[in-house]
Amino acid sequence: MLNHIFTDWATIKSKEENDIMITYSQRGLLLTLSYALHALITGILMISWPLVPPILDILMPLNESRKRMFIYPAHYFVDHEKYYDILAIHMIIVMCMTGFVYCACDANYVYAVQHACGLLAITRYRFRNVSEGVLDHHKNDTKLSKFNYRNVCKSIQAHQHALRYLKLIETNHHTYLFISVGMLIMCICVSLLQVANEKNESWLVQCIFLFAQLFHTLILTGQGQFVINGLDGVFNSM
Repeated sequence: MLNHIFTDWATIKSKEENDIMITYSQRGLLLTLSYALHALITGILMISWPLVPPILDILMPLNESRKRMFIYPAHYFVDHEKYYDILAIHMIIVMCMTGFVYCACDANYVYAVQHACGLLAITRYRFRNVSEGVLDHHKNDTKLSKFNYRNVCKSIQAHQHALRYLKLIETNHHTYLFISVGMLIMCICVSLLQVANEKNESWLVQCIFLFAQLFHTLILTGQGQFVINGLDGVFNSM
């Protein structure tokens, strides 16, 4: 898919079409940065959560130390108190690696979809400007029909190229999206139950995690709406 992106950028000659692709690439960059920022903030908040009890022991000490917390519920076959530091480091590594994998895969998917939307926008632009560049004294010329026919053919070719690229995205991501969205739905259901039923010290963490899941779902499912809008725009431009 990346090779297709490089090839498409290299073949664009028109300034208007280049501006269209820049617009959609900037939108893809904005979406990926928003996604990475939300993942970073969520990760920092969740990693910082186990530091709350030690800080409270310093600021508001009790007769005994507060119970130490983990980032997420997990069961290890060792003494949790004795090996707390090792287990906490392991959880941080697991969460960071998982976040990196999701960010890399989702960023690639989002940018590919936005590139496809840019190709659809170019198709829409070409259909709307079939007769662009025709001089006034040539408008009644027999060459006009050939000129329009050639531009319509170019528009159809651009549309077919965009559809082929969308098919390539679907082929490369349908298994990943099925697994990712399925896991998201299950996690959201579990998080909703925990937020509704738990009123202990982990309630805030569950709320943060739930918000991150909902934003993740919005990013993944919103790409389909972008494609639908692009296809509708092509249809309305004909």
